[in-house]
Amino acid sequence: TFSIKDADERLAARKAVAQGPLQTKITKLNALLTEAGPDGYLVGGRMTYADVAVYVMTSNIICGFFDGVPRDLYQPFPAITAFHTRMASVPQIRDMYQGITEGVRMAFKAGAASA
Repeated sequence: TFSIKDADERLAARKAVAQGPLQTKITKLNALLTEAGPDGYLVGGRMTYADVAVYVMTSNIICGFFDGVPRDLYQPFPAITAFHTRMASVPQIRDMYQGITEGVRMAFKAGAASA
């Protein structure tokens, strides 16, 4: 959608993606996170680059940068919201965003994925 110049057309296209193909991908991610096991990490029972990459990606999608993509996109997906909250609560990550009170970086805080 980045190549769409008309703002209204771009907004409509992003809404369509968020309500269509993106839902399929999010459903698959939710299933993967559900199967991850009791520790909730994607690979080998400890946090790896894979966990950080998924956390960043899920945060970026709902941060508000992509107009037309709702910030509550993950509300129907409990495994994604739990994973995001768990990652955002890691002390090093939590401390990085502690002073953020507005803007796109709010999506990196605990609870942002369930808002």
